[in-house]
Amino acid sequence: MSRNVSIDKRTREPGHHVASTLEELVDEVLPDAHHELAERGHRHLGLPPVSLVVDDRTWTFDPGVGGEPVQVTVDADALPLLLNGQASTTGLMVRGGARCEPGHFGAVGAWDVVLRALLDGIPVHEPGAVDLSELDLRRAFAPDDGDDELAAHLAAVGFAHLRGWVDPALLERVDAEAHEAAAAATPGQPDRWWATTAAGDDVCVRVQRLLDVSPAMAELMAGDVYRRIGSLFADGHARDPERAGSCEALLKPVDVVRGLSEFPWHRDCSQGGCAYNCSDYSAGLPLHPTGGERGHLSVMAASHRASMPAPGMIRGWRSDLPVVALATEPGDLTIHLSCTLHMTEPPRTAPRTVVYTTWVLPTEDHGPEKSPQPDLDRLASMGAA
Repeated sequence: MSRNVSIDKRTREPGHHVASTLEELVDEVLPDAHHELAERGHRHLGLPPVSLVVDDRTWTFDPGVGGEPVQVTVDADALPLLLNGQASTTGLMVRGGARCEPGHFGAVGAWDVVLRALLDGIPVHEPGAVDLSELDLRRAFAPDDGDDELAAHLAAVGFAHLRGWVDPALLERVDAEAHEAAAAATPGQPDRWWATTAAGDDVCVRVQRLLDVSPAMAELMAGDVYRRIGSLFADGHARDPERAGSCEALLKPVDVVRGLSEFPWHRDCSQGGCAYNCSDYSAGLPLHPTGGERGHLSVMAASHRASMPAPGMIRGWRSDLPVVALATEPGDLTIHLSCTLHMTEPPRTAPRTVVYTTWVLPTEDHGPEKSPQPDLDRLASMGAA
């Protein structure tokens, strides 16, 4: 058990107030904001000017880059969530509360890091700001490696590969129970996500609250391995069973054409609340081999230490941080911090399943749930799907 390493990077406490209206932002906050830092980050990312439109009032951020501003319309009751860091522009566009012009979802979502620079003084990442030269990004941790060493590795690079920590004989039971719950699911049922395959079949691809339907996973969760993972850091992390995604099975069929069985590059905190809740962390338990044609998890090393948008949000912009693909065998685990950029490749030859379990920092209000599934038609209208 590690008691020496912290990943708590919170900068705000519940109830923190920045502003609730554009008038308050302009008149009371902006005079003392971090303009130079935000303008430098905006120019580095190559973003166009951005305008926040709330009712009949508009505020435009333009560090002299020229061009027509991209407009994002924010509901008046959602604006405090954005300005106080409880929601991001991405989160409001996904869940409701903000809309942008078609084709500009990426630019508006990327501007989140500029807004954080402006209000919180957190610089936008630039090449060379994070040094990874002394770190082994391909290291796999064995069960007899020390917890302090594992925790320090996670704190430095934002992810870890654990090799041979779980008895592979248990995985078939977990997989069968997850699929049984998915087969019994009905559209609209809480804690179940859906996708459509190329054959036109609507299939359940996410079973949240997995411990309610999987005795085998509950047995694993009560064992030494998960107790050990849940005690890696000195910050008091714990699993919150009230949250639907605290333990969930992600079912990944072949040939999904609609829905979120796989996720593009993102942070788990990308919808908002990072300043209040990070870093949490999640352990992934692949129930089948991963890598190559079976699909896999990829992570961007040390991206939890870099304030920057996800790859692909800004056309032509790339990070200098390396991407690591994590190929696993049955019995392996992966861990990633909530602020680490990551994505999944879909399977091409055979379906696979992975179970994610999340531990969160102690806090009175842990921010918005990521369920239910976003409105895919709404996102498509903004050019995000």
